[in-house]
Amino acid sequence: MKRLGRGDDSGVAAIFVLVFVAIFAVFSYAAVQKSYTATVSGERVAERGQLNYALDAGASRALQILKSDLATGTPTKCVDTAAGNDPLSATTENAGGLVVKTAHVAYSCTTVAGKAGSTGSGVNSNYALVVTSTAGDALTTQSGISHDLLLGGSVFLESQVTDNDVKKAIEVSGGNIVQDANGNASCDTQLAGLNQLYLSTTTTGYLKACTDQTLADAEGVASLGAAPTVNQSLLLGTGTDVVLAGKHCRVFFPGLYTAAPSIDQHGSNYFVSGAYYLKNIGAWTIQNGADIIGGQRVSTGDTAVPSGDCAAMTDAVALSKLPAATQTIVSPLLGSQGNMWVLGGNTTISVAGQITLFTPTASSGQPAFNFYDVQAADHTSDSNWVTATSGLFALNTQSATSGIEFNAKIYMPQSKIALFASNPTTAVARAGVVVQSIDLGASAAADGFAISAPTSSPTPAAPFRTVKVVATDATGASNATTEVIATVGNYSPYAVEVKSWRTGTDGH
Repeated sequence: MKRLGRGDDSGVAAIFVLVFVAIFAVFSYAAVQKSYTATVSGERVAERGQLNYALDAGASRALQILKSDLATGTPTKCVDTAAGNDPLSATTENAGGLVVKTAHVAYSCTTVAGKAGSTGSGVNSNYALVVTSTAGDALTTQSGISHDLLLGGSVFLESQVTDNDVKKAIEVSGGNIVQDANGNASCDTQLAGLNQLYLSTTTTGYLKACTDQTLADAEGVASLGAAPTVNQSLLLGTGTDVVLAGKHCRVFFPGLYTAAPSIDQHGSNYFVSGAYYLKNIGAWTIQNGADIIGGQRVSTGDTAVPSGDCAAMTDAVALSKLPAATQTIVSPLLGSQGNMWVLGGNTTISVAGQITLFTPTASSGQPAFNFYDVQAADHTSDSNWVTATSGLFALNTQSATSGIEFNAKIYMPQSKIALFASNPTTAVARAGVVVQSIDLGASAAADGFAISAPTSSPTPAAPFRTVKVVATDATGASNATTEVIATVGNYSPYAVEVKSWRTGTDGH
């Protein structure tokens, strides 16, 4: 059957005409709906009786209702398999069903697989991984690990990924695998040929399919407020050394950095809660031997790599170590928890040491971010933000000594990143990754590699759900029915693809 793709609004909508015009419109509709053509006892649809035409019209009307229901953003009609049979013609807006001359038709729907998608802030952007690049090597894996890599949550690919790119297979658990179908007639074939990225058998009900969801919708809402202008590279960039309970900890404060923070490369560092704008600092390496804690841990689900001498440090203690005049300058920049590191211009970060970034406070309508590369729209809204240079390897943890725990989202849609885990270190991104391209790796001894989407939010809606629509004679004079099995897209234009269209009759 033909797939009705993005921008192709099938003639299903034409059934509205039937409600208002004469039977001639019904015949015209049936004639042009070649996708819905069926045979009954060797006859073509055009030769059916009046009731059968009305039954087809009722089934088509039901499909249009489901499309319109999805377009509201909060669908209510046969939304999932648990909803059971939904008598669509009994609703207020369709009271009495469809009447065509003397034929009176009722219609209903049942979801047989999947669920209806809804819209709203972040509902359909809770992906474990979104890859924005159209390049062929946007998702790659290199691994000596004996078992497959694991992603927890859904995956969105903007373009084709091949088995040649994914040399170590990736198992996707608890989510869908989708590829943007936008204008790509070969999408279904391409995705079917990608065997190295596969759905786990431990979770069921998920799809590997092309989608009409846009990349922008999958990425989700993300923007920055005003850029910090207090230059900590000049004020406190060398760090503030604090001895707490006999342990040495170097402390840094939120704000603008125009040079890499002078961390203790052989000791412990604490980045006070808040946002760090790393503007054109070039290549910054966090060496083996250095460990960083980013902000206070407030979110109960946050995890951390083993920390050193800064484990007992708090924001309040760190602030108290500054002179009173400096406290006045720095205090307005402090957050209440966690860290967001904003990369602007040519900034790149390589990690060979240990780093934990706890979840910061999220802006209204957005998820919390640990990493964010400055977008052109951010620069437009505030020229103090410098757009991140596209295509850089902005975050690289491909070191046998690195250990990372990022508890909030990595949002770097125009940057490349590489994540690597090796025994006994870990590589963990717990709230999803949006990135231009990504290389994933793990050593043979690694067991701590993980990328996942937050479990506090539902997985994005699958590309479609499968429904059964049944139209019957509302008068009860005949047991003739039209039964349609179709998929209904969860994303605009809510495309309908008919899998089967059958009409049965008792001859009355």
